[in-house]
Amino acid sequence: MRTGTLVVSIGGNIDDVPMSETQWGDFKVTLRSLLADLSGYTVFAGHGDGVWEGKAEDAYTVIVAEVEGQEVVRLRPALARLCAVHSQECIAVTFGSTTFVRPEV
Repeated sequence: MRTGTLVVSIGGNIDDVPMSETQWGDFKVTLRSLLADLSGYTVFAGHGDGVWEGKAEDAYTVIVAEVEGQEVVRLRPALARLCAVHSQECIAVTFGSTTFVRPEV
């Protein structure tokens, strides 16, 4: 399988209600721990304003470069368990190739 860039995003609401600071912090730490076991390296991890089904919520995204595709397949069950533990409908996962756009010289 190919190597690519993995992007994983989570939201901080349970239904329409924000998680407690403790639960939100645990959710993020657990996600980072799962991704730290991958062969690639984290190039970004940060917070932002997210929207899920028209509702605003805190969001957290981690980007990991040079991940083996087979690792993403093996990661899915762990992410599914993480969803269940934190009462989430889903976790967003994107895996693909990164293209670097440079100025024309």
